Amino acid sequence: MNKGDFGYLASMKKKNILICLGVTALMAVVIGIGLWLNKGDIKNIYTVVGILFALPLARFLSVFLVVMPMKTMDEVQKKEILAAVSQAGSDQFLWDLALSSQEKVRHFPCIIWSDHHVVAWYEGTDTAYQTYLSNIMKNNCHRVTVEVCNSKENFLKTAKKVNFGVTSEEEWERIKETILIYEM
Repeated sequence: MNKGDFGYLASMKKKNILICLGVTALMAVVIGIGLWLNKGDIKNIYTVVGILFALPLARFLSVFLVVMPMKTMDEVQKKEILAAVSQAGSDQFLWDLALSSQEKVRHFPCIIWSDHHVVAWYEGTDTAYQTYLSNIMKNNCHRVTVEVCNSKENFLKTAKKVNFGVTSEEEWERIKETILIYEM
């Protein structure tokens, strides 16, 4: 499953927790072997190697803990959005995005884009989301109108008014790549 695909966030959560469990088990086995081979003496190379597994464990666990509270929308909501915004092609939707910045990670359940317009549904309470996404576009030299809505109703109302026709396939692809760069 790729970034931006429907269900990607749920898939990433499962993958990260499985990796965390696997790394933890591997760490325990390596340390256990070291203790067994060295008759209970913790001062051995196996303990050092086992402890080094904490580094990848911390990486995957931190990603999991950040995205854990973010909820993936269900299939019914997806179908509702696709039906309501029929003027956009199915390849113009990005789903379940956890976009990161220096301050925080923001959850965008859906973003629809063309080469001249980006409409996003932001799931959160801070008001910096409009500036955040606009700055991403501006800092990457995209001249697009960005509209961010903090409810599904506003998102659908706004998206229905927008013409998502693509005039430059190359710019359209660049905008998608820019958005996905910030995806966790």
